[in-house]
Amino acid sequence: GDENNTMYLTSTGLGIGTSSPSYPLTIFKTESAASDFQTNLDIKRNWTLGDATDRLHGLIFSDLNSINAGIFVNRYNSAGNYESHLNFYTNGPNGGSSHMTPSNSLGNPKMTLNSSGSLGIGTSSPSNLASHGLQIQNTTTSSSTEGGEVKLTSNDGSALESGHRLGGIMFSAYEDSGSTQINGASIEAFAESNWTGSNNS
Repeated sequence: GDENNTMYLTSTGLGIGTSSPSYPLTIFKTESAASDFQTNLDIKRNWTLGDATDRLHGLIFSDLNSINAGIFVNRYNSAGNYESHLNFYTNGPNGGSSHMTPSNSLGNPKMTLNSSGSLGIGTSSPSNLASHGLQIQNTTTSSSTEGGEVKLTSNDGSALESGHRLGGIMFSAYEDSGSTQINGASIEAFAESNWTGSNNS
């Protein structure tokens, strides 16, 4: 038979397509070309046609008494379109054993990649964005220390010195249908003097 479809149960785990699984489940498939788009695992759910509700299914990561995290795809308004979001969930700091268990919901996703290619962190519905945008939302607004935040960090193990580049944001586009990319503008930050512990904030 086809070696790719053969299963082997060993003391290490279950191997599909391999007789030497490295983990409890190892799936191996031989490629025929480097450009192959391989599907080694398909997670599929069934549902009633015509029912216009969200359809979530995916993977969970759990320990003895709680779910730690989950990755779920949501085909929303499933009777009306084929669009889907990819949701990422994590257990909150005050969750305890009663939060994010298999018997209740995962709560709100911490990060969502929507069908338009926009990424929302802290929001499951990034809005007012062009395609492939990023929205970071913090639900705590009545605070002097909270809010949406982006942090760009440089760390090579050495102290920063005057003139060292901290990071930047580049705005660019392609000038034609080819591969020529033009940088239109940038925001960059540099250290204006040598840094010590007293410069930390």
